[in-house]
Amino acid sequence: MLIGAALALLAVLLGGPSNDLLILKLSKPVKQEVVDPDKKAEILNEIKAVKKLSKTYNKKTKVFTKELRQLAMDQSTDAAAFDSFYATVVEYEIAANKSFILHRIAIQENMTQDEWDAAISSISKAIKKNKKTNDKVLAKYKKTLDKFDSKIRESFENQDNSEKAGLVAEEFSTSVYDLVVKILEYDPGEEKVLLSNEATQKELEALVEESNEEWVNSFVGLS
Repeated sequence: MLIGAALALLAVLLGGPSNDLLILKLSKPVKQEVVDPDKKAEILNEIKAVKKLSKTYNKKTKVFTKELRQLAMDQSTDAAAFDSFYATVVEYEIAANKSFILHRIAIQENMTQDEWDAAISSISKAIKKNKKTNDKVLAKYKKTLDKFDSKIRESFENQDNSEKAGLVAEEFSTSVYDLVVKILEYDPGEEKVLLSNEATQKELEALVEESNEEWVNSFVGLS
């Protein structure tokens, strides 16, 4: 169903592995822990680039969100239009994540194990706080889905069509919610990779590819 497919894509627009909490929080600990002044400067430049990339990513996400809502609310939108939209978003997501990963690798390579461990330790509270806020984020997202379901119902003048669309929206909202949980919460294996300064580009890309696969499979299953 097209409505369900649109709801599924909302999960993508929350962002995935590209929102790397570690990199965005490392400025202060890097200044404190990295000894070599040249390496410190290089790392801070990488972090600055990541922050800039993150802002661009978030702006693009808002654009995609607006486009998605327009497609979802237009009853004339067909499967081809959604497929084209999905392809554009996934292509951008993959490219953005590759950029994030390259910056992440550059940061790792300029830090010793001791410097990395000290930096991660200093932001451990921020990491734990991020985990605690997941429930709040999920609750807020659930409200967003509920509002979206209501708008879908209201977009149909015919009562029978409105009821059918509403049931479809509610059914897929549950699927989308479960997908968002997967995006927000890393399992122990994924977290180990994210916290390691020996994580390879291949390992980091594997995390991204896994998330992208889940998103793409959702598009196929719900469109």
